[in-house]
Amino acid sequence: MREKKNSVVVDASLAVKWATYEDDTPAAQMLLDHWIQENVTILAPDLLLYETTNIFYKRMRKDQLMLEEAASAFDLLMQTGLNIETITNEKLSLQALKIAQSHKLPATYDAHYLALAEREQCEFWTADERLYNSVKSQFSWVRLLSDHPYTATST
Repeated sequence: MREKKNSVVVDASLAVKWATYEDDTPAAQMLLDHWIQENVTILAPDLLLYETTNIFYKRMRKDQLMLEEAASAFDLLMQTGLNIETITNEKLSLQALKIAQSHKLPATYDAHYLALAEREQCEFWTADERLYNSVKSQFSWVRLLSDHPYTATST
């Protein structure tokens, strides 16, 4: 796969770190800052909106976030410059179905991110080690947050 230097696809496991604090938030922020400095287009399917909202909601249910904090986190996430593909078309979904099946993924959600990166011929970034380990041997363009040189010193 030929990689485009000016775009990346990110999933919710990485993006949520830009809006709420987790142990590896500094690493995620460092990577985001690098992309902004390099004018990299950060892409995600609209699925990211649903997943991040659900993550915030789960934290609210565990009393880790108040509604106002979750709303602020969502607003902050939207200010990062994410380019959300608001219409997930049938070709992308069919490719996600194929990817999920061939890698025995438990669902097609993660596969939509992979299909978008494949279509855009760019890297896909995640903080989800389970996903990364499931697909890294097949897709050389999949990257794990904790393995990146821009983040290695802060993790």
